[in-house]
Amino acid sequence: MEPSGCRVLVIDRNRHVRSLLQRELLRDGHEVETAPGDGVVGGKAGVSYDIVILDAELLHGSMWNSLETLRSQSPHMVVILHSLDLPPDALNGVIPPGWHGRVTVVEKGNLVALREVILVYAECCCGGKRRRSDGKE
Repeated sequence: MEPSGCRVLVIDRNRHVRSLLQRELLRDGHEVETAPGDGVVGGKAGVSYDIVILDAELLHGSMWNSLETLRSQSPHMVVILHSLDLPPDALNGVIPPGWHGRVTVVEKGNLVALREVILVYAECCCGGKRRRSDGKE
């Protein structure tokens, strides 16, 4: 598969989840970095990311500050929250101003859904020729 040009940062407390997502997204042709939480995200400042995949359990005030720092380097950056039990409407009233339309919820462990969300974003924003997760152009 050809690289999509998407730079992805995976933030999750569970190293096994980080490893799985990194392996699968690298296989799909993305550039991937990982971090265990927002304490490490500050060290990523100065790096431009297209997509941040974030464990919804880490979503709190200081994480939004860390994400805002990253977004200052990449105004086009989107956040994909992955969670086992967070319905999409749970974000109503939680998302700070300026983030609406830039945050999506995907069920944790659903790699097909995660790949499809990344594919949609990659087609419009990351550049390069991409394929769907089923391998078709």
